Amino acid sequence: MRRCCSAIALTTALAGCRGFGRDLSPIRLEPIVTLGATSGDGAIATTPTVSAHHPGGFWIVTPAASAIGTLPLIYGDDGKYLGALHGDSTLASSMTGPKFARLGPGDSIWMFDNSGRVLVFGPQRNFVRSVMLPDAPDAAEILPDNRIVVSRGGDPVLRLYGANASPVRVIGPENPATVRLKGLPIVFGFRDGALFTSSPFDHSIEQWDTGGDLRRTIDMHIDRTPRPVAASHDWNWVRSHPPLTIVMPRWIDAVGRVWLVGQIPDRHWQQALRSADSTAQFPLPADVDTYHDTIIEVRDLETGRVIAAARFDPLYQFVEPGVLAHVIRTSAGWYQVELVRIVFTESASRP
Repeated sequence: MRRCCSAIALTTALAGCRGFGRDLSPIRLEPIVTLGATSGDGAIATTPTVSAHHPGGFWIVTPAASAIGTLPLIYGDDGKYLGALHGDSTLASSMTGPKFARLGPGDSIWMFDNSGRVLVFGPQRNFVRSVMLPDAPDAAEILPDNRIVVSRGGDPVLRLYGANASPVRVIGPENPATVRLKGLPIVFGFRDGALFTSSPFDHSIEQWDTGGDLRRTIDMHIDRTPRPVAASHDWNWVRSHPPLTIVMPRWIDAVGRVWLVGQIPDRHWQQALRSADSTAQFPLPADVDTYHDTIIEVRDLETGRVIAAARFDPLYQFVEPGVLAHVIRTSAGWYQVELVRIVFTESASRP
């Protein structure tokens, strides 16, 4: 996995990009490569999810499940389509709607699908084995010892499984039924035998040991006005309330700073709703880049204090530490992914 952004800003700076304050920000984005052909086998048919960069020199793109039944696609560092990720001819190596890929120890590739099956591939993309989880997770991480940590939507706990998917323990509150809605918990860091987790609506970081015990909770002091709870399919309500703000910790860097990436309302979010279908059950704008902006923050892990921040106009997805993805749709209806690298300029943050 690539490690970017080694320099750390020393003062707080909030600046924009694409026309407002780019040169003043200690954080900027630089293009890496665009994935997805404009036609043929390397074209992406449905909304894609991108894996972390594989040390073998490629990216794994998983199109959203559809009737087409597309396999995960492999693209080289130059953006060239290299083929699809698939098992052998056995039932154990089949995928039922691939969801996302994770990288594990020894540069292994772990592909999770909609049935709960996890297909494990070697560094050369050769199928090795498969394991079966009780349910299909919405998020997962592979620990250095090949154990699997997963979370499911609506479940406030993490579940730890062995390398062969045998249940080990639940990590989380003793009585999950009493926990207020936090959203899908994710593991975003693993350091010194501890797991760092966070949830979209909690605004705090929890540090657990793999024995399931909570070591500490760190308040990130995220000053966000929560969106009122209402029926999101009510068109009058949607156009009178800004889109949801979600800012989540995504990684801890080498010097112990935590990086957060999230979505906040675009300055022109109401204009974006003009393109939405008001008769739809869930009216959403066709242009999400006009509806959402992306915010990147660097914070002190111990106190939650903001060290540096920057705002960018397009909506970016987190890929791996230091790398984000911007999904676009071509005029022919295919999807492409623009990968960008987050770069810190330490001198730009000094007073």
